[in-house]
Amino acid sequence: MGQESNILEVGMGTGRILRNIQTPANLVGLDLDRGMVNEFRRLQRAHKSTSVSIHLVVADAQSLPFRNGCFGAVVCVRALKYVKQPRRAILEMCTALKPKGRLILEFSNVFAPNSLYYLVRNISQKGPKMRTFLPGTISLYLRQSGMNVLGMTGWHKLTPGLTTRMNKSSLLRIVVGLENFLQKSTPPPFLSRSILVRAEKIRPSSSDPKSAFR
Repeated sequence: MGQESNILEVGMGTGRILRNIQTPANLVGLDLDRGMVNEFRRLQRAHKSTSVSIHLVVADAQSLPFRNGCFGAVVCVRALKYVKQPRRAILEMCTALKPKGRLILEFSNVFAPNSLYYLVRNISQKGPKMRTFLPGTISLYLRQSGMNVLGMTGWHKLTPGLTTRMNKSSLLRIVVGLENFLQKSTPPPFLSRSILVRAEKIRPSSSDPKSAFR
């Protein structure tokens, strides 16, 4: 992507991803939670970890306040499971992409061991509803939004906390080796806590929701 490109992160939280992107492109971070946006600004001032200017927006992923085709790339990690209408949010992100723009999305996996926890939590109505996704549903949403899926990768087949709590290097090597083996030898949905998808915009969506500024 050239210097004229814009990169958007949807559901940026405190900006762990956005603050570490090194690029001449214009960066835009968006979150529905104003508190997260304020915390992002505080961390920027405290650490001064990047010289790149990042524009911050408080808005809903289901109604993005941008023109069609104004971003070269859109990233959304650990956010879609909280969105009430994920299909709508995906369509909005795809509409904001330029032709051949790239999309990186992370989906909570319905086949993950922790999906049972999500189900129990949703039934008990403790906290916001957390969604999980089938690979086929993911592909369908993206195709309907004018995207070509370039890759689908399983993320964390073994819980990340397992490695961070290990003190013995020999055990850590075994766990990392097992993770690598599972990644190479099993389908992406198998045991993965989430699925990371890369896609490219090939055409306008069939139900493009906007034509200019909202």
